[in-house]
Amino acid sequence: MKRVCPSCRRRLKREYYNLHVAVCKTPPPVHITLSSRGPKTFICRKCNARIEGRRNYRRHMKEAH
Repeated sequence: MKRVCPSCRRRLKREYYNLHVAVCKTPPPVHITLSSRGPKTFICRKCNARIEGRRNYRRHMKEAH
């Protein structure tokens, strides 16, 4: 049984869930899919930047915020 973090939407096992939620303060990305294939486009909740792909979104959150 996995649980979803309300702030970053990451799926976690129950034993890690409480630890993660206590530390996690990132707002969830709003994602929009423009096409079925290709990377997802994320919109940053903090600055409304459009970012292609989850890995790039993570990098953006680390560097810009």
